[in-house]
Amino acid sequence: MKILDLTLKAKWYEMIESGEKKEEYREINPYWVKRIVPCTHECANGHWSEKYYRCVLNCKAVYAHMNRHPRYTHVRFRYGYTKRTMLLELKEITIGKGNPAWGAPSYDVFILKLGKRCNITNIK
Repeated sequence: MKILDLTLKAKWYEMIESGEKKEEYREINPYWVKRIVPCTHECANGHWSEKYYRCVLNCKAVYAHMNRHPRYTHVRFRYGYTKRTMLLELKEITIGKGNPAWGAPSYDVFILKLGKRCNITNIK
């Protein structure tokens, strides 16, 4: 089990906890690209650039890598910086525009599609 740990504000945490919100969003920037799906193509050349950003958005290899060889199988959400957590399956990661009612910006982002909730008693 590979777990991606994310801290959320109360509003988003409670929406996911209630089952209303079924996906979470992260910006396409160097930090999240490196954590979610590093691009191994020459376009990156080791540096963040507009060309690299376009590659992440358009590259079929990036999409395939995100879901055929996922870095993460689950997402553990933390309620702010408290001990309150919940663990959910990570069904899929895509890139696109999300639901604004769920906190998505108006531009393309990583969309983490969430599955069912899991028991976290034996997970550290």
